[in-house]
Amino acid sequence: MPLQLCIWIGKYIPQNYDCNLVNANPLTTMNGLSNNLLESLTACEQILETPVSSAYSSPVSSYPFSMFRNVLCH
Repeated sequence: MPLQLCIWIGKYIPQNYDCNLVNANPLTTMNGLSNNLLESLTACEQILETPVSSAYSSPVSSYPFSMFRNVLCH
């Protein structure tokens, strides 16, 4: 779902520019923010997918990161 949202935003921004609803400066800002969102999403997915050694598995499972697995994987 988050990746689909990034794709939708990436298509929506240029459409508004093509319809003259947005000038070049806000377009550049929105593209930059959209890229930042995608980079953050990628970083979160990398953290979720990084294997954790068995020595850390018990203490790490109590961290709140485990709740994001359900959000990002659906």
